Amino acid sequence: MVRELGRIAGGMSCDFLRLWSNETDSVELLQFVSELPGGMRPALRKCFIEELREQPKINLSALSSGFAATIPVTMMEDLSNASFRAILDHVQAHFADFLRMPHYKQTNIAEKAATELGSYQAEGEIDGTALDALGPLLPFLDRDSLALVDRRALALRLEEMRSFCLPKEALGDISALLTQKDLLGEPSKWQIGDVEHLGRLVFSLSTKQINSIPLTVLDKDTVEQVLVGQRRWEDSALGAVCATRCMDRPLQRRLTQSLIRGIVKARGVRSKG
Repeated sequence: MVRELGRIAGGMSCDFLRLWSNETDSVELLQFVSELPGGMRPALRKCFIEELREQPKINLSALSSGFAATIPVTMMEDLSNASFRAILDHVQAHFADFLRMPHYKQTNIAEKAATELGSYQAEGEIDGTALDALGPLLPFLDRDSLALVDRRALALRLEEMRSFCLPKEALGDISALLTQKDLLGEPSKWQIGDVEHLGRLVFSLSTKQINSIPLTVLDKDTVEQVLVGQRRWEDSALGAVCATRCMDRPLQRRLTQSLIRGIVKARGVRSKG
């Protein structure tokens, strides 16, 4: 009978949801509501979460993976491994929805994914296999986890990483990783090939680090390549969401100005010569 409501179920009131929850199969009702196309209205979602909290006997595994990905972090801890893997599958297939989540929830999912996928090896590092499994979740790991990434394995995957969203909260940790001695080292010692290899990942650096890149490295072609890569990324479906929800736009403009200023300075040096 619950499913006979169809799409109109999305317009039910909180009182109606509670009434039906008490008089029908709670699991069937909550599972059906969690699968509503287009998601829930905020008020209904809030009521739905409260109902789940009040009925701890309900198996959260009955929820749709899409809705389960949005439940509070404390409730997510109660999900079975199979349910969480279903959430990961949903996140990978609908990554734009993940990018719209609060950063703390993004990090929680990424960290739980690293544990669930067995990313932490016995020697305490995240190796190439783990990096492949994490994919675009990598930049959302916390500082301690990012520090465990195998540099050599990451160096082989920088091209793929250029397609990842880099959240503003993690830029410092990502740049610290990329500038390790056993990866690319200090920007002041970079060559053109290093900047070309990084592409738009250059924007994980601070303005101070970008300003330290040798002027001879920041020639017009190299800088243009980086800027075009960033522009294409922001014009993509995921890039547009990332730019709106996860990036610091004023900082991005300052970083861009630092790169362009490198060209201007280089021209000034050449004209004086």
